[in-house]
Amino acid sequence: MLAREYFSECPLPLLTAKMFHTASPPPASRGIWDVYKLISTEDTLNLKITIQSGRGLDSITKLSSKYTINNAVYFQMRMDTGLSSSCPSIVTPESTNYCSYDTYSLFCSFENIEGSEKTYMADVSIKSFVLNTKKTFYIHDKIWRLLVKPTTSNFTTLFDITVTLSLMDQIIRPFAPLYKDSKSTNLRLIGKDGTVEVHSMILIAYSSVFNKKICKKAEESSRLYELALPHVKQSTLQHLKDYIYLNNIPESPLSSLTDLIVFASEYNMKELGQMCTQKLATIAAAENFCDLTYFALNNGMTETFLDILELIECGKIKTEDIKQCIRTENSTGT
Repeated sequence: MLAREYFSECPLPLLTAKMFHTASPPPASRGIWDVYKLISTEDTLNLKITIQSGRGLDSITKLSSKYTINNAVYFQMRMDTGLSSSCPSIVTPESTNYCSYDTYSLFCSFENIEGSEKTYMADVSIKSFVLNTKKTFYIHDKIWRLLVKPTTSNFTTLFDITVTLSLMDQIIRPFAPLYKDSKSTNLRLIGKDGTVEVHSMILIAYSSVFNKKICKKAEESSRLYELALPHVKQSTLQHLKDYIYLNNIPESPLSSLTDLIVFASEYNMKELGQMCTQKLATIAAAENFCDLTYFALNNGMTETFLDILELIECGKIKTEDIKQCIRTENSTGT
């Protein structure tokens, strides 16, 4: 089914309704969480967040203060919490003689400080006694990024969160001098419509799947050898080379990013997949909403889908514009 047909049959209100509950902050006496600023160096911010669950609160949204990193970026936390559907009914809300379960999720957002023209990426590390994960984000103004999926708990949880900025122009690119070198390349990747030559050892460093394929080929010959990838377009192979040598990914069109995401998944290149996935939300618009959301849903990319809905929620993408694009595509049959 084409993306436009999928969304023609699925009304937009069904996609957005109740996905993001927003409500006024809770009374001060309810203190659900505490945020402490622990360490702030030039490019790093360390926060400790304590969440007190089991208070039987109705659904709420609470924002932290905005924290400044390197005088270039604002960082902010958001927590959505509410009673889970499985919690016991509460007869006396103020009573302490009951066990209730709160479901909470954590989000973060970044915002460039006015006057800062540099481009950053951010690594966000989240640790607790039940969680240890790290996520990488492109700095894109006021998009809420999911940090912790909805979690049900009836105890106090302490999160240690570290945010580290990386200036895109200063990200180490150790293989950049070899990007245009053609004399020492020893691997030709053959796509369905063209070829790209690379240094096999560089590709091995990025992909365990290529490691196995290349090592097998190397046993057969020490000379320039070829690896057939008949299902991969030459443009995707070129974007792969841009990434492993220069740490660059395509800006557009949408198909370039989606093809690279599929490729990264197939060849176990997690960081490449994360970079491309984070980039999707920055190019989301009414014109590509159907294709982008269809791709996200069909590839189990829940966080990307939520990022797109956040753009609708904050008004950066208008539902009326999406409907108009769908009507235009249906009328032209494109």
